Amino acid sequence: RNVCEKWKLTRPYFFYVGGWEKRKNVPFLLQAFARLGRSDMDLVLAGGQEHQRPILAKLAEELGCAGRVRLLGYVPEADLPALYAGALAFVYPSEYEGFGLQVCEAMAVGCPVLVARATSLPEIAGNGGETFTLDDPSKLTALLNRVAEDGMFREELRQRARSRSQDFSWNRTAQETVAVYRRLLGIDALGLDS
Repeated sequence: RNVCEKWKLTRPYFFYVGGWEKRKNVPFLLQAFARLGRSDMDLVLAGGQEHQRPILAKLAEELGCAGRVRLLGYVPEADLPALYAGALAFVYPSEYEGFGLQVCEAMAVGCPVLVARATSLPEIAGNGGETFTLDDPSKLTALLNRVAEDGMFREELRQRARSRSQDFSWNRTAQETVAVYRRLLGIDALGLDS
């Protein structure tokens, strides 16, 4: 069965998955989406905790976009690739991230990626996505609008995401980690290289 049907996603949508705690900055995303003012698109928010749902629902109501914001809550891991792939873009407004695995997941399926210009996110996205500042939601709104309106730009972002995702793999991560340990232990320098 189609994952979008399962979650009753019938309109084009922007997607976010992750926690809903303060540092994730989800209200900023809601503000930017509300300013988009389009009744033909949804903002789909997955993740978070059930006790956080009423707070975001109330904010969406206050911003006048409650009918276009879908608070999915927990989504099984198996559904995520299809939700990323079906989105107009994955949007990550987090103020602080150690890494940002969701950015890699989105890029791996060719989902356009928009990330906050904060901590590790621009480095993770690299040239695989677009960044926005967190000083004013209207800058993100402009990016959302461009993704929604410009099919060529959206396709370019898809290609950039797929290309960038090639830089991330568990095998490559393991190889680079081993290389760091070898350097730290001086194994190569001692001629103990096998």
